[in-house]
Amino acid sequence: MHRMLPQFDFANRHCDGFSNIVTYHGHGREGDAKALANSDIVLSTYHTISHEASDKESPLWQIKWFRIVLDEAHIIRRMSTKLFKAMKKLCAKFYWCLTGTPVQNSLEDLAALISFIRAAPLDDLHKFRKHVIKPLTKGSENGVENLRQLLDSVCLRRTKQLLNLPEAVFELHPLHFSAREELLYNDTRDKLVKLINKNSLKSKNQKGYLGVFQLQLQLRRLCNHGTFQRASLETDEFDPDQAIALLKKQKIAKCEACAVTITGIQGIEEKRNGSFTVCGHLLCMKCVPRLKSTLKSIDGRDGCFQCSLCPEIVFGNYLVDEECATNSKRGSKNISAWQYFDKEGCSTKVSTIVNDIEHHNTEGKSIIFSCWTRSLDLVGIFLQSRKIPFVRIDGSHSLGQRKWILENYQRDSVVKILLMTTGTGAVGLNLTIANCVYLLEPQWNPMVENQAIARVLRLGQKRNVRVVRYIMKGTVEEASHNKTVG
Repeated sequence: MHRMLPQFDFANRHCDGFSNIVTYHGHGREGDAKALANSDIVLSTYHTISHEASDKESPLWQIKWFRIVLDEAHIIRRMSTKLFKAMKKLCAKFYWCLTGTPVQNSLEDLAALISFIRAAPLDDLHKFRKHVIKPLTKGSENGVENLRQLLDSVCLRRTKQLLNLPEAVFELHPLHFSAREELLYNDTRDKLVKLINKNSLKSKNQKGYLGVFQLQLQLRRLCNHGTFQRASLETDEFDPDQAIALLKKQKIAKCEACAVTITGIQGIEEKRNGSFTVCGHLLCMKCVPRLKSTLKSIDGRDGCFQCSLCPEIVFGNYLVDEECATNSKRGSKNISAWQYFDKEGCSTKVSTIVNDIEHHNTEGKSIIFSCWTRSLDLVGIFLQSRKIPFVRIDGSHSLGQRKWILENYQRDSVVKILLMTTGTGAVGLNLTIANCVYLLEPQWNPMVENQAIARVLRLGQKRNVRVVRYIMKGTVEEASHNKTVG
């Protein structure tokens, strides 16, 4: 199961003797189970399988497959999700998982893969916790040995050294704010700290843990946007995965509306115990309906509200939808990017990265990764002003659009720059035509960066890959980077 259908071309190139290859995806796909069973290879997507989970008549459930192979298998790491349950519903003789990052946030990510491949008895989550996670948490050697034996028996590992891949040359560019940017950064930090402290005093039980996350989120975004950044937030800047990662580090979570402690951070990740708003608030399930009812319509416009917990203007849905968060983030994509920026602003980071691109533009094709669509908007504005051709892929593009954009990027010698969100570009793509990766900001989860780099540094890459990171000195970015490397 692939996430990106363009990758399926590999079957025609490398699978000798398999002449009957069927794509089970999109409108008009083959609905006859017998026809699918008679094919050599059936290619599909995670979204298609998940969508048909409740369709009892789907041919997917009528066939006992010989082998099911999941590419980018870490996508199914959340065991309570509709996607994972749909994949487990498939019946086969053999089950394979392909991934470069089997563990992203916790060992339960690995437990999901073990469960999918039916590696008994540890395919049961309770037994996996008992024999692997709990002993490891307590520092027991039994946990280490159990995990080693498990992986030795079910895992075939291919490192970059074994594959004889080219080298990755890493560059770190520490940057200093301009005087205007530093003034704005310090002023924003001080105001937000005061606001968090004020809210924390409302209840002695409220510690403002997510308030700290929101502070870091705004400051990190400011590191990219500089004085282009307006005072208000946009709804597409909140990343629930990063918030979950922070909560797991702090090992505590509280509802920002009632200050009750939310037990089980895994439950938040699976939307059982709590839910995030698109503007970054964590709410317990009791407060969700109450807060939604208090949303204030802005100027009577449909789908445009003001959050009652912050000055955020919310477009569309108030809560982050786990099943389609990526595709719903850009509800206002038809609005000019300039609406979100101060035209008189400046950004040291974006100016530097565009200068670097101009300097190295003759050396090959490059990819610029950012976790924020707004940051890519700003980079795009700068590239256009320098008349540098580029293409872009983010969560708003359909599979068909992504395929066309990638083909254009690969074939057009004039287009050497690809802008891509990490959530989109870090999964399921082969981008070996590029040999330079620009990481606009450090990630709290280093696996996200590794996945992005792996899109370029993989089988088929013939050149050394240049990886450039940008860090604003004396900011939350530097602190985040130091924790990751330290």
